[in-house]
Amino acid sequence: MAERGGTVWLSTPPRSFQLGVNYRLHGGIVRCAHSVIGLIRQFWPYAIDILAEEKGIIDGPKPVFFTGWDTDTVSYEQFLFGNSRTRIEFGAQQCILVRDDSAREKLRKEVGDVGLIMTLYESKGLEFDDVLLFNFFEDSTVDASQWRVILNTMEEGERCKIPTPRFDATRHAGVCSELKILYTAITCARKNMWIVDRSVRAEPMRLLWKSKSLVQICAPGAAVPQLAVSSTPEEWEKSGRNLFEHKQYIQAIHCFKRAGLEREVLVANAYHLRQLACSHPLKTPTRSQAFLATAEAFIDCARTAHYDRENLKHIYLKNVAESYVHAGDDPKAAKAFQDACEFTLAAQHYSKASLFDEAVEVIRAHRGEMSEPVASQIVHLARLFYVKENRLGNAIKLFSSPEEGLEFIEHYDLDNARAALLEKMGRVAEAAEVHLTEGRPLEAIRLFLSDRESAHSISRGKQCLLAALRQQTSFGGASSTSDGAKNVVPRLLNLVNDVFLEDTERDEILMFSAFNSRDWAKMLQLGKKFGNHNPAAALFCLDFFFTTLPKIQVSSRQEVGATLQTFLLYAQLLANTARHKDPCGTSSIRKLFNFDMSDQMVVVKPGTFLHDSLLHYGTTFRDDDCGSLVTIPDFLVLFKRALAHRLSTRVQSENELCRKARALQPCLQEAVLGSCSTTECDKDHLPGTSFTPDSYNELVRLHLLQISIFHTVHFVQLPNHIREEQFAFWLGRLYQVVHPPHYLLGHPSDLNWHSIPEADTGRKIVTTWLRHLLYALDPGSATTSNFLPVASQAASLMFLVAPNTAHEIITRAPFVNVPCPPRQLIRPVTNEYIIHDLLGFLNDHAHESISAGVLFLRHVLSNELPIHVDVLCDYMDHLCAAIVIYRKYERSLTLHGITLPRGWLVTILARFDKLVSRDTSLMWVFETLMEEILGHLFARDHLYFDGRRLADCGGRIRNIFIDRIFRSMCLLGYNVGDPRLRNQILKGINSLRIHDRPLSMMCYRYVNATRWEDLARCVRIPSRDSKPEELIQLYDFSKRREEPPKELIGVRLVGFKTIEELKVPKFHESVVETSNLQAEPTAFVPRRISPLSMDLNTVAECPGVPVDIPQEDGSDVLDQADPDEVEQTMDNQDMEYHTNSEGDTRDTYSEQHVQAARTLQVIFRRTRSKHRKAPRLGLPSARAQIFSAYLDASQHMIWPENYYRLLFLGPLPHIVLCLEQSQAHIQTSKQKAKKRLKSAEHQELDEVSEQLTKLNMLLQVVNRLSKALEPKSDLHIRRNPAELVAHVLEVRTLVEQLPNDKKQALRDDLALGLKGIVQEVGSPKEDQARVRR
Repeated sequence: MAERGGTVWLSTPPRSFQLGVNYRLHGGIVRCAHSVIGLIRQFWPYAIDILAEEKGIIDGPKPVFFTGWDTDTVSYEQFLFGNSRTRIEFGAQQCILVRDDSAREKLRKEVGDVGLIMTLYESKGLEFDDVLLFNFFEDSTVDASQWRVILNTMEEGERCKIPTPRFDATRHAGVCSELKILYTAITCARKNMWIVDRSVRAEPMRLLWKSKSLVQICAPGAAVPQLAVSSTPEEWEKSGRNLFEHKQYIQAIHCFKRAGLEREVLVANAYHLRQLACSHPLKTPTRSQAFLATAEAFIDCARTAHYDRENLKHIYLKNVAESYVHAGDDPKAAKAFQDACEFTLAAQHYSKASLFDEAVEVIRAHRGEMSEPVASQIVHLARLFYVKENRLGNAIKLFSSPEEGLEFIEHYDLDNARAALLEKMGRVAEAAEVHLTEGRPLEAIRLFLSDRESAHSISRGKQCLLAALRQQTSFGGASSTSDGAKNVVPRLLNLVNDVFLEDTERDEILMFSAFNSRDWAKMLQLGKKFGNHNPAAALFCLDFFFTTLPKIQVSSRQEVGATLQTFLLYAQLLANTARHKDPCGTSSIRKLFNFDMSDQMVVVKPGTFLHDSLLHYGTTFRDDDCGSLVTIPDFLVLFKRALAHRLSTRVQSENELCRKARALQPCLQEAVLGSCSTTECDKDHLPGTSFTPDSYNELVRLHLLQISIFHTVHFVQLPNHIREEQFAFWLGRLYQVVHPPHYLLGHPSDLNWHSIPEADTGRKIVTTWLRHLLYALDPGSATTSNFLPVASQAASLMFLVAPNTAHEIITRAPFVNVPCPPRQLIRPVTNEYIIHDLLGFLNDHAHESISAGVLFLRHVLSNELPIHVDVLCDYMDHLCAAIVIYRKYERSLTLHGITLPRGWLVTILARFDKLVSRDTSLMWVFETLMEEILGHLFARDHLYFDGRRLADCGGRIRNIFIDRIFRSMCLLGYNVGDPRLRNQILKGINSLRIHDRPLSMMCYRYVNATRWEDLARCVRIPSRDSKPEELIQLYDFSKRREEPPKELIGVRLVGFKTIEELKVPKFHESVVETSNLQAEPTAFVPRRISPLSMDLNTVAECPGVPVDIPQEDGSDVLDQADPDEVEQTMDNQDMEYHTNSEGDTRDTYSEQHVQAARTLQVIFRRTRSKHRKAPRLGLPSARAQIFSAYLDASQHMIWPENYYRLLFLGPLPHIVLCLEQSQAHIQTSKQKAKKRLKSAEHQELDEVSEQLTKLNMLLQVVNRLSKALEPKSDLHIRRNPAELVAHVLEVRTLVEQLPNDKKQALRDDLALGLKGIVQEVGSPKEDQARVRR
């Protein structure tokens, strides 16, 4: 025993004891019940506590067991009615017990409403004076064979020869349960216990009780005791209240009815209905309907309650409220709670029903009677609800001031309400910024533009308007995919009606308006206007316009020129954008393509051109609320690839149309012959008189434009065969334009680069293409139609567009320096490579240039190598002019008397060098070659024109080239003046007549000539259906005679004093107009000569034309040739001639070039390796960026000791990575919570509010730690390791609150940071000692 504080405590533990006397029941019932316990104890000792046998305080009658009756003999009336045959019922303290509800219903049908009939389950815990146990064994689930197991407790002689089964605990477990129920039923009776059962299952128990004399057997014929007795109303009331307290409401109703208590019947019925309602499954319509009925029942109870018992009425009303709660009707429940003066519950359920007006009203009226925490929470939820629903008037009433409301709204990031409240407070600009931040540009712009007193707001509004329009209409015509996006653009455009705009702003607004209305012409106009000063807007307009390409294949030349010029601008803008070095850092590109930057990631918006490309090219990305997140390296690849594909697709489509454009292909037959015989000719049919130098240069310009357009895709990975095919096609077309197949279409001398704005760029591109084409040539295909035709055309073009570098570029080409050229390209005897002959001829700087050209032509014709016939004719014209000019100057040191077409003279004299003579000894060979070509035009297949064999082009085309060759032959004879040469030419031309070749009328003029004078007239005077080519006769003033020279028909005299005066782009005034040439001649306008419409027989009839045409024997024009100097003929086949006089042309590079190439190679490999090794996604990329940032910062910091620097560059970035990832997760969770708050039901407001509060607190911690640990923070200047450890531990706490997957991802980084900082950093004293050291 111990004493503490005046109190005595017993140290011995309390002792338990057993109550062995039953004070409720008498001995007869107790002994019968104990026999049941004995059976359980004997067979199932583990199923019951082992207690001493109970004894009744007094003895009493044994239970009566009615047996022997069956359906024929039993008469219930004998013990249910009295002797007078007057029906009575069981009294208030009597009860009939049955197995279950079905047994009760069955009994009621048989005997009626005789009294209390309860199931065994309902009777548990109740006591009655008299109990009738009806058919307990008959309704048992245990069969008779199992019940017989209890007979094993009897002596064998007492069993009446009834077989008993062997006890099995599992098999007979049901008997144990039945015995326990039987015990409960027996102990319900205080005075009399009657057992009525006529089934076989009852026999084992009856025999057992009979053998132990525990029951009284009542058989048929014996005196039946009277069971039913009557009770007074007071007894019924007492019994009813007892049953009510034990929640036996049905029996209580029965009792109250017998007692005549109607109000108590209503109350018991209401509780009974509630009990039934609770038995229905949760969340089912039947349960709700049952509780609604219960609520109505309790309402009736409340109505009948006495006025002096207000507390009881409140109880009923509370039950009404609770019933409505279970029924899911919160508004009615709240009203009932309010009527029951349960104001806390009323406010809670008003809040739950989203009836915050009523909830707030209850709180205002009864806050002193409510739970303060609940009231505060409901007010808080009401604030959230009102703000969320934009009911600011109600919300403001719950705050002490608007500023407090604004602070509340900002805490929960309720931006709609915040903007509305700011607008209501007059802070319009701030409200607009909130709308803008939350993606509501319409509202933001409206507010900005409505703030007319603020110039900043107006400017900001216009900026936002343009930005919103760009977001809705980004590059490619892609529009926003958000709801109502189709109506956004018109609404945005309507906002700007009354706003003053600058010119650039107005143009952009017009651009979006034109886009919205699909005004193609306006978009084209604006695209041109924007041009290069606003490339983003220009690209947007032109990309939209060229979504459908114009039909340039049938457009006029002027229309094609305008289209190509605009398309070139578009292609260049698109190519420059695709190759931009930093599209992510360029604001205009971000706006144009509608993408943003976020934490070193690119956010690609859904529905945009780049987002579609993202899916198309399978780029790695992850979805976010704002769009698709892509790493910067992946985005750069995607950006270039997508734009390059768009550029390539557009350019190739335009290129195919342009290849078929009629305006770029004048019809040769129509221009020269006046008609076209080709069925469905796809070329432009223009008369020969329509071709002028201006049209010639315009056609050259169009081809340069198209070449420049296709060149914009040079960085795109096109297949080589496609690229080379396009190069060859357009360069071939350019050659035909620059070197037309007939003089009527123009001449290279008409080419004026200065009149072509795109000439400089175009020439550079053509040079690049030619270099690529030449360097890809394979001499092994010499016999095919690809090698020599391409080589000759490309080389000629190269000398035209890049005359200063052409020879150097071509001589470096592999096909020029091939060690073993094909046999077909080797001249016999001298074994010279004919490509060297060609280059020597085109370069035209050596003494052997003319001879090289002649030998090249002879080898091509002798071996029938494939070549273009127009190229051959161009070479022949050039050789003819060169032979005439150089031969004349070599013999007389003057050019006096030469008569050649103006274009020939311009071409040769522009490069004429009187210090370097030319070998013209192969003139006779050249003449013979021209005759040979005439035969090849009819009988050979190695000549090509316009991409086809000449034989397939038709006789009209062939006749055009025959006329051209005739003219060259005649001009040669006209200027040389050698009778033998002229006779040879006459015979060669007449040979076509002998062989009866099919010729045109213009060719018959030559073929039908019988003497040289006829051919001379053909040269000077064109046919009646063509315009003449101007022939120039040079007149040397130093050889001037006393009489002025005669002017011949079709020939214009041009005088000169020195040859240098002739090296001008064009010839000027004729000698008959003035006798003196100016030192600085003025621009020449050629004198038009009308086409002659008469033949030679009518020339004398024309006024102004001399009747006697002078004989052209050379005496008036050229000095007579010396017969001794006549050239050798073609019999001299073995002459040796070397054209490779320029020295070795192999590629030679200086050591500086080699070193530069090696440096570029090393840089390229390092960059590519670095790019491949760079982390591209997820944590590795973020980790690398953080380490890079800390490394950069460390290079600008002073480190007095190395230890903190190791922490700064080692473990700290790992901790910062964990912090950033935690921040990202918290921000994402906050965005989700905010999104949930906007759509949350009123029941979820409390939960979401708590979540947002927690997340805001975590973000505050994260922001504080981020500022403390950033590379340039003061912490790293102080270098306090203990402070650093504290921050790292806070980061660990944050990481531990992350989800498991996030936590696992950061596990290694966190472990490295903790190990390097927390575990390694010692106490502050140790740190100070380390610093001192």
